[in-house]
Amino acid sequence: MTGRILATIGLRKAGYYRWFLWGILTIPFMFAHFHRMSLGVIRDELVGEFGLSNIAFANISSMYFYIYMTMQIPAGFLADSIGARKTVAIGMILSGFGSIMFGFADNIGILFVGRFLIGLGVSVIFIAILKIISQWFKETDFAFLSALTSSTGFVGGILAQGPLALLVALITLRTTFLIIGVISFLLAIICYLFVRNTPADIGLPAIDSRVGIEQTAQEESKRPRLLEGLFIVIKNPRTWATCILFFGFYGAFIALTGVWGTSFFIDVYALPKVTAANYIMYAIIGSAIGSLMIGKLSDYIKHRKLPMYIFGGINVLCWSILVFMKGGKPPLQIMPSLMFILGFSSVSYILSWACSKEINPKEIAGISTSVVNVGGQLGAAFVPLILGFVFDFYGASLPVVQLYQKAFLCCLGAVFLALTATFLVKETHCQNIYKLSNKNKI
Repeated sequence: MTGRILATIGLRKAGYYRWFLWGILTIPFMFAHFHRMSLGVIRDELVGEFGLSNIAFANISSMYFYIYMTMQIPAGFLADSIGARKTVAIGMILSGFGSIMFGFADNIGILFVGRFLIGLGVSVIFIAILKIISQWFKETDFAFLSALTSSTGFVGGILAQGPLALLVALITLRTTFLIIGVISFLLAIICYLFVRNTPADIGLPAIDSRVGIEQTAQEESKRPRLLEGLFIVIKNPRTWATCILFFGFYGAFIALTGVWGTSFFIDVYALPKVTAANYIMYAIIGSAIGSLMIGKLSDYIKHRKLPMYIFGGINVLCWSILVFMKGGKPPLQIMPSLMFILGFSSVSYILSWACSKEINPKEIAGISTSVVNVGGQLGAAFVPLILGFVFDFYGASLPVVQLYQKAFLCCLGAVFLALTATFLVKETHCQNIYKLSNKNKI
């Protein structure tokens, strides 16, 4: 009886502490989104000081996504080997050094190195949080907490718009990134002091029952090796459809919110920078809300493809309005609503994670989601770069409105490609169908 009482008390303590851990770790994840979406707001300062071409500016933005993409699978091994605690702490130290280097760069090379270190540091955070969730929460909570974590990350994206523009105007770009670097170091210390990889690290019982732990151990024993798992995922043709839809929807979204959107509102509508950045904030708020609601809707109706069709189609419609309405300059009064709906509908890509897990062996769910995540990060690197080529190639020959219209036409093409890929995704009805698919040769 006494043992049961102590176990119950221990579980309650673990229940409280797990939310404390999750709350701490969401702050570094907000910084990851902040860096991801900050460059568009400081474009004028970078171009003015370093004389960057549009392609060079887009490449600086893409540097973050190149390393982020490359690190997705290694991040899982770090979280498994040295633990989420040390992984996040080291990541924030690297990000802090990168922020300071970026802010105080005196040449383009240092800008690239700073952006590289920032991307390298924050690339491990989301995977580490998923590792913590798997150890501190029940398996049935995993999908909801993954979506909730993704949603909280967008708070950093919101701070990277109007608030960042205002802060840079008040204390300069260099001081701003110095402060961000120092805060990153402090977060590294906090994570190292307070984060624990498992409840057992502080003498608390495991969250799951003994049966659950034994089942997990059995699954671990069946888990293929890395290269074998990668081959299984890559060989599966269904995986590629989810990669393409993530590539298109996310690439276009980042091209707008993280790189070229603020400049669009400044150049086309002659808005002040803070006001222009606030319009982009509507899209990011929409994406934060959409990432929760679309996932919940999919789970509720037990369908993956239907929400993709609906919201993917809405996203294509939003981009069509942005590109073609009034010759590429829609009325400013509709732009808050248009940006919000565009952002909300763009995150139909979050269902690609669930689809990938459900069309591949459940024992390699981490590998399958990492592969799909690579597709999304590649889109975030590649699509803004295409826009940079358009701006440089046509910049001297087209009026500004037509220039952005031609550039955003590339984003429309990306989301249309993503919507087309949706039709090739296999409906799973929210359950793993890998064995069934192979049995029936689907």
